[in-house]
Amino acid sequence: MYSIEIYIHYLDEEMLKDEELNLSTHLGEPLIIKSNIKTVTDNKELNLFKEKIIVIHTPFHTKGSVCYYLPEKKVLFTGDTLFRQSIGRDDLPNNERHKRAESLNKIKKLPKNVTIYPGHGPNTTLESELLNNHFLIY
Repeated sequence: MYSIEIYIHYLDEEMLKDEELNLSTHLGEPLIIKSNIKTVTDNKELNLFKEKIIVIHTPFHTKGSVCYYLPEKKVLFTGDTLFRQSIGRDDLPNNERHKRAESLNKIKKLPKNVTIYPGHGPNTTLESELLNNHFLIY
């Protein structure tokens, strides 16, 4: 409907083009996206909306899961990697559950005052998650 760019890690690009991999067929609305795809990698710096955005590759929910970090704003968009007091699933196709600790450790190294905006649920802060999210307390 809109001609927008879609940013996705190159390891997940195939999911946009395969309705079985992206599970959309199981929801009754098969979805395939073929155009305006921009692939990203770990530590890639994007400049969008006049903001510096750093890609943090956090595989486990999917092979290409990423978080988008805006250092000047102290904001982290975590998608399905990290939620308030929880994390994303790692039992779906294309997961890398064995990389969960490594991925979460990347987030733990960010400044404690970072505001986290997950793909689902309320926002939180890294400081709060380090105190209350049992997946980060280990």
